[in-house]
Order: sequence, then structure tokens, then C-alpha cells
Amino acid sequence: MHSINRWVFSGLSVALLLVSQHSLADADGFDHAVHAKEHGGQIYQATKLESKWLRNQAGDGALQSKWETWIGTDENKLFFTGHAEKAESQDANYNVSALYSRNISDFWDVQAGVRYRYDKNHTADKQQYDAVLGLYGLVPYYFETEAYVYAGADQQFSLSMETERDFLVTQKLIVQPYLALDVVFSDESKYAKQTGINHVAAGIETRYEISKKVMPFIDVSYQYDRGNAETAWQVASSSDKSWLYGAGLRLKF
Repeated sequence: MHSINRWVFSGLSVALLLVSQHSLADADGFDHAVHAKEHGGQIYQATKLESKWLRNQAGDGALQSKWETWIGTDENKLFFTGHAEKAESQDANYNVSALYSRNISDFWDVQAGVRYRYDKNHTADKQQYDAVLGLYGLVPYYFETEAYVYAGADQQFSLSMETERDFLVTQKLIVQPYLALDVVFSDESKYAKQTGINHVAAGIETRYEISKKVMPFIDVSYQYDRGNAETAWQVASSSDKSWLYGAGLRLKF
């Protein structure tokens, strides 16, 4: 009898152990499911600030600054960007954009929003607004790429694209070739630009990462800028080609 009881007790113990392990597996599976459901739902934020001083072959200099900050999840973000330029003997001009960014694949976001432009050098239409639609991500071989189409008043339609790639010389010394391109499809504004390729910049930036937050750099590029069209508000200007060189500082946090 005692032997039977021992067998029964042993059998019950094994059964309880199997049930408990199955319950733990279910619980573990449930936790993983919850984690998988919540993955990508965390809120992140990042900001990048950059300022550089460039000179052309004629010795004319310009201060160029840009910033970018975004906040959101892996799937949905809000991007805020700004660009400013102050050439010698001229007033500054700048633009700021507010964009909604939606992840559509592992390496690409589609973005849409509005851009505000201000140019104090103009006597009229100093303020302009554009609708923005674009792509932000990586093309093959890890070229970080941005491409945007802009639509504004007075039949202003244009495209801008930038692409760049990092090559590590050491863990802190990094060489970054880049290409920037602006194309004007149409422009009937008071300060119209000529249609076609309006701006091209091909260069190499070499930076030293003191840390992942502080990065001084030097920049050498060859740039082409197409002249403006003749209108009642401006005279036509010729195109310009020149080498540019300079240095700057980039901050990330």
C-alpha cells in the first residue's frame, strides 16, 4: 500500500512539475508577445547642430549653419530642421521645416510637411511657404540620403537631394564624401531662379570625433551655382563655379 502511495505521489509530483513548466512557458510566451507588441513604441529624441565657415577661390566667405531635431517612435516621428546662411556683405537668409516622418521599410521613411523661407536681401516676398514631400534613409552601401520635392506659390517647384557616406580611417578619424543637388522645375516668382540644375556641391568632409557628441571637421568641395533669371525685380546673373574650403563644428545630443 505504501509502495502504491509512493508511486501515486511521485506521479502527481511529475504531473505538477510538467504543468508548472507549461504555465511558465505560457507566461514567458505571453511576456515576449507583449514585448513584441510594444517594440518600437518607445519615444526617442535626437538633435544635431552644425556650423561651418567656407571661403571660395575669390576669398569671399560665408557662414552656414543647420540644425535637425526629431522626436518619436521607430515608426512615427516629428522632424524639425533649419538652415541659415550669411555671406559677407549680405544679410542672412534661412529656412525652417516641420515634417511628419513615417517608416515604410527597414531603411526608409517617407516625410511630409511645410517649409518656411525668409530672405532679408529681397525687397518683396521676403517670406515664402512651401509644401514638402520626401524620402529619408539609406540607399545600398549605406549612403545616407535625403530627397525632397517642394511646391510653393508662383509655380515654384523644385527638388533637393543630399547623399553622404562615412569611411573610417580610425575609430575617431572619419572621411565623408558627399553630394548635394538642387533642381528647379519651374519658377515664376519675383526672384525667379533659372530652371534646370540650380546647385551642385561635391566634396569631402574629414572630421575628428572627440566624442560622439563633439565633432570638429574640415570641408573641401567643388560647387556650381546657376544664375538667377531676369525679372522685373532682379537682373539676370551668370553661373558660378568655384572650389570652397573651410572648417566647422558638429554637435549631437
